[in-house]
Amino acid sequence: MKICLFYTMTWCVRVFACCVGGALFSGCSGKSQAPVQTVAPPRPRVTQKIVPERWRDATSQEHQAAQQVVQEQLRAFRDKNYQKAIDLETERFAANFPTPVQLSRLIENSYPAFNRVRSIRWRRAHYNATDKSIRLGLRFTTTRQEIIDARYILKLEEKRYRIDSIEASMIEQPQRVSKPWPFKPVF
Repeated sequence: MKICLFYTMTWCVRVFACCVGGALFSGCSGKSQAPVQTVAPPRPRVTQKIVPERWRDATSQEHQAAQQVVQEQLRAFRDKNYQKAIDLETERFAANFPTPVQLSRLIENSYPAFNRVRSIRWRRAHYNATDKSIRLGLRFTTTRQEIIDARYILKLEEKRYRIDSIEASMIEQPQRVSKPWPFKPVF
């Protein structure tokens, strides 16, 4: 945004300078000047790789190991065993929740969908050899028909993958019906 704003402002300054400069140079001579043609600056090209080169597709063993850890944590959330859920996280991530009570408050108040997982659809997993981490995407449906997209990053710690971060967003929320079915037509 800053680059586009810079180019736009530069273009406006050039146009203003040409118009003012033309008026100053023509002065009072009464001669008309030819209109100044200006060309908009080229827009900067943005190239972005979706999967950087350091990431590769995870092997089936890596994918299954990551799936197992995520499933264990979702079961722990469902069973309200928050100490087990914290044990499945890396030390860095678990430092955000010193006690299971803090994690339970967060999950129950801000992310209650994690307590109600009904089915999971796994996405591709990618492996990063430099920091030995796996990025795993999934979409799960809750018992209340909510659809959640989630992305986990798991890191190898003490010879086991542990959850290092979670990003989640609600894709679809069920429509609430205020009247009993079937509706009576209103004509």
